[in-house]
Amino acid sequence: MYGITPRTDASQTAIPVWRRPLREQIRVASRRVLPPLVMVMMALWVLTHYVAIGPNRTGSLPIKDYPLILVLKNGLVPDRGELVAFHPGPNRFYPANSIFVKRLVGLPGDAVTYDGNTFFVNGEPVATTKPRAKDGSRLIPGPTGVLPDCRYFVATEHPDGYDSRYSDIGWVSCAQIVGRAYAFP
Repeated sequence: MYGITPRTDASQTAIPVWRRPLREQIRVASRRVLPPLVMVMMALWVLTHYVAIGPNRTGSLPIKDYPLILVLKNGLVPDRGELVAFHPGPNRFYPANSIFVKRLVGLPGDAVTYDGNTFFVNGEPVATTKPRAKDGSRLIPGPTGVLPDCRYFVATEHPDGYDSRYSDIGWVSCAQIVGRAYAFP
């Protein structure tokens, strides 16, 4: 109106988000960051129902070059000699919700025997026992006999392995199996 044209200040529209008032920063961030963040969190939540990734914390598996373990939570039993993930059940050394990863060495119908301090599956040595744990507590050897349906003997080559060779773990049932495990670098 009196010959004055409204001034458009380009600097007002080009103010970076971090220099704007906090309330406006939150409003902008909620539109740009929140939806992708929620999507990623939901995808990770769903993925944890099917996959677990963790370190080889005890060193009982001879996979020093492969420090991470991937577990497919599908409940399927792997073949003999492959890695199996399972819940060991209540024991005196680990929390109840632990997941163990060991080699599957004995299948239903296999004969498990114990002589001296060595366990054998079908006459082949698979693991040796120790009389005491690292903390000095007594270790009792696990069960022997023919593995019934849905029972498995799991072990590692490591002398300190805590697996089916001890009665605290014993034979692993189908209900305890989480799934197949893979080692990767």
